[in-house]
Amino acid sequence: MQEKIRKTSILLGLLMLSAFNPFKVVHAASHCSHRDYPDTPKTRNALEWPFDARSVWNMPIGCDAHYVNAKLVPPDDVDIDHDIIVATSDSDPLVPVYLAGGIPGNSNRYIYGKNPDRCRGTVPLGRPMKIHFPHDFLAPVTPYGRNHSTAVIAPDGDTLRQLNALGRCKKGGPVYGLNQAFSQCTESLKGDGITCFGGHGGSGLSSIGGTLRATDFANDAPIRHALKINLRPYQMYMDRTKKKCEKRWPAKNCDNHWSKHVNHKGYASSHVRGLVEGALLALPPNLTYTDLGITTAAGKKFFDVLQDFGAYLADGSGTGERVRNSFSATYEADAAFRQRYGHSLEAYGNKNAPPNNTQGQWMRDIRTIISHLHVVDDNGPTSIGGHGAARRAPMAPPFDGKAGADRNHTSTSPRPPRLITID
Repeated sequence: MQEKIRKTSILLGLLMLSAFNPFKVVHAASHCSHRDYPDTPKTRNALEWPFDARSVWNMPIGCDAHYVNAKLVPPDDVDIDHDIIVATSDSDPLVPVYLAGGIPGNSNRYIYGKNPDRCRGTVPLGRPMKIHFPHDFLAPVTPYGRNHSTAVIAPDGDTLRQLNALGRCKKGGPVYGLNQAFSQCTESLKGDGITCFGGHGGSGLSSIGGTLRATDFANDAPIRHALKINLRPYQMYMDRTKKKCEKRWPAKNCDNHWSKHVNHKGYASSHVRGLVEGALLALPPNLTYTDLGITTAAGKKFFDVLQDFGAYLADGSGTGERVRNSFSATYEADAAFRQRYGHSLEAYGNKNAPPNNTQGQWMRDIRTIISHLHVVDDNGPTSIGGHGAARRAPMAPPFDGKAGADRNHTSTSPRPPRLITID
């Protein structure tokens, strides 16, 4: 009898420990119904909706996925890490591609600081090469430079090259950037989307996979691909004894910024081991709009995609006392977002007292959503999107078979960013 009581006490104790464990694993139901995805197309264009249906960028989250709370705080600011997509044609002039800054091993001081010398030098980016590039396309460098992770699509409409820190200061002039893989590795827009080292320097993830596009905000239909998100380095996990960053599949790299893992308030790195570059972050399946108080159409669109597809942790979002998180999007995507919702995707200001208008409601929504993200801890090469034969959304349709670059999907020259305080 005493032995039975002892076993019962142990079992109750384990159940209580599990109930109050802040890092406990939450299991999705073994079967889950699809959200309403109206007007599902029968085919898709590879430039508009790239990569294989079972790639990390298109695979919906599995209905048996394992979730671990990322323990993120509501960010002070949410902004855009601008990706650029350039579809080229045979009629575009051939121009050389040079290392941004022009000084091997010392280029970063020309890239991310306030020195507008990204368009400088004649050192080849990897092996010497020329590419077709639109004559009038400019990516000028401002005192407030952007990463400008860039996807360059060859005239065949399929071959992808990627670079970081795009600079193009003169019409018809050279193209500048970072990423030695640009000249050494190409992949297909119909492939897995993780073959080459991508344009996001922190993780090596894709310049086009996970990027929000203007078509994502053309209507209120759900977004049907994973996103990319950036966190402050001190929000990510790092082994403080090793003093180096960590990564997980599908990331190929991680930002090794030990000094950036402590902010001005002394907030150090996360204790959630899976929260590293390459992590897939998503909302657990049990949450609803009502649970989080999501009221705006834009907030519901982000809630849906982050619950059904999630977002890959692609980069660090710099340092600073204010917690700033970013989503990857084209300039055109933000313009389409403004047109549909009446304000920018970006949300700055006092998180405790946002303006009492539609943008203020959006600010509250997106901050709440981010703070409830979990790591899909069983995401991996043999279980993309986590476990489960059933998925949270329909699979992407087959490609339409059309060849050739469609200029309708090419980015325009980026606008100078609004002048804000950059850390």
